[in-house]
Amino acid sequence: MAANSASSIHSHGLDAANIESLPVYLHRSVVIANPNAGDIEATEIECCICLVVFEGEEKVKVLPKCHHAYHSECVDKWLIIQSTCPLCRLSLRVINSL
Repeated sequence: MAANSASSIHSHGLDAANIESLPVYLHRSVVIANPNAGDIEATEIECCICLVVFEGEEKVKVLPKCHHAYHSECVDKWLIIQSTCPLCRLSLRVINSL
């Protein structure tokens, strides 16, 4: 029974309050100045859930433990059903000590 309860802990998502408490940032493109070739935009970064490149000032949620970033709406949907980072699978659950 312990194995079943341990696996069920990781198969459920986070509650709405925990999801809402995660910080949201505005994504900004980075431009690198190169005197030989003019300004070059840095490598485009994409959301690993929807695979769409972050644009302009989109809302991006950065997970606190691993610092992976996703579109807010993408990671919120994920975290309703899973309690781990979609990329590295690091648990986002907080273990409360008694």
